[in-house]
Amino acid sequence: MMSKRAAYHIIGPFSCDIYYPKNLQSNSLPFSQCILHAKQGSKEAVNYLCEKMYDYLLQNKSPSRFFNLDDVEIIVPVPNEWCVDTDATLIAEEFAKIIRERVRENIRSDKFILERVGRSNTDRRYSSDAEKYRASLQDYKVTEKMKEHKNPLKDRKILLIDDNRTSGITIGVCSSLLLQLGAKRVIMFCAGRTNGAPVPYLPSGT
Repeated sequence: MMSKRAAYHIIGPFSCDIYYPKNLQSNSLPFSQCILHAKQGSKEAVNYLCEKMYDYLLQNKSPSRFFNLDDVEIIVPVPNEWCVDTDATLIAEEFAKIIRERVRENIRSDKFILERVGRSNTDRRYSSDAEKYRASLQDYKVTEKMKEHKNPLKDRKILLIDDNRTSGITIGVCSSLLLQLGAKRVIMFCAGRTNGAPVPYLPSGT
C-alpha cells in the first residue's frame, strides 16, 4: 500500500487503451501494434498514441477530477535503457507539442531529469511485487544534472509519461523520485495498460 502522502501527491496511473501481449491474438489490433512500433521509434505510431491520449483526457471525466492540463508545467518520460529517443521519450515530446498547440504554450518535455541505469531482466517477471520494487529502485535514478540543483521541481505539477504499464511499479518508483526533487504533484499517464494488469504496487513509505 502507498503512504497517505504519496497517495495525495501521486495521481493515476491513467491509460487510454489496452495493450495485448504478443502471445495473444488481439495483439494484432492497431493500438497494440502502435505500442510495439513506438518502442522501435516510429513517429507515426507515437502520434497515433498521443492523439488517443489527448482524446482520452478530453472525453474521460475521471482524470479531470484530479488534474487540469492547464496546471501541468513539465512532462517527464519514464526513461528507457537503450535509447533516450524511443517510446516514452518520443511520446512525451509529441504530447507536449500537441498540448502547446491546443491548450497552452509554455508546457515542455524534459528527458534529462530521470535516467535508467539498470538493464532489463526477463526473469524478473517471475519475481514478487516487493522484489520488483526493490529492483526498480536500483534501476531508475535522478540524473547527475538534476542532483546539482536544489529542489529543481519545487511546487511543480508533473505529467509522468510511459508507453505502457503492467505492474505499475516502474512508473510508481519514478513518481517517487520526482516527489523527492520537490514536485508538488505527479500525474502518471501511460498510453496503454497490459491486458489483465493488476493495481499498481507501491509499498508503504514511498
